[in-house]
Amino acid sequence: MDLLLTTTIVESGIDIPNANTLFVDRADSFGIADLYQLRGRVGRWNRPAYAYFLIPKGRSLPEISKKRLQSLVET
Repeated sequence: MDLLLTTTIVESGIDIPNANTLFVDRADSFGIADLYQLRGRVGRWNRPAYAYFLIPKGRSLPEISKKRLQSLVET
């Protein structure tokens, strides 16, 4: 099993072909471009991939954060 653990945004040069799952903690604090770029770091054309964007439980999110996350769900 390959694992990449990072505390910042994964740059576009990273390539881990076996990675198919991504967890982003506090996804509400990232911009839409950052989240979209992160989501693109996992998966390949021939295998399914999963991206989990975690948000704080029981906390009210700003409207702009809700819209960013909703746009990712829709695409």
